[in-house]
Amino acid sequence: MFLEGPQTDNVLEPYLRKHLGVQVNQQLTTPYRYLGWESVKDVIWVYVEVPTEQQLKGMYWENSLLAETFPDQTNLFHVARGEQKHSYLFQENKWIQLFD
Repeated sequence: MFLEGPQTDNVLEPYLRKHLGVQVNQQLTTPYRYLGWESVKDVIWVYVEVPTEQQLKGMYWENSLLAETFPDQTNLFHVARGEQKHSYLFQENKWIQLFD
C-alpha cells in the first residue's frame, strides 16, 4: 500500500526525475512539470505535463518506475494532446521506447 501524507510529493517527485523522462545521448532529462498523483486500489497514477508545442514523436522516453523493486513491473504511459491520444507499455527490456 502506498503511504499518503504531506511528505509524499517531496519523496515522489525526486524519484520520478530519476526514472521518468526523455533519453538524449543516453542521458535522462526531465522536461516536464510534475502535477501530482492519486492512488486507486493497487495502482498509483502520476500526472506530469510537458509544456511544449514541440511534437513528442521521435523522442525516446524512459519509464523505469519501480523496476528495481518489482522484476515484473509494468508501467502504462498515456500521452494526450488535443484529440490525439497514445498509450505506451513499459516493462522489462522495454524501459526506453521511441514515441511514434
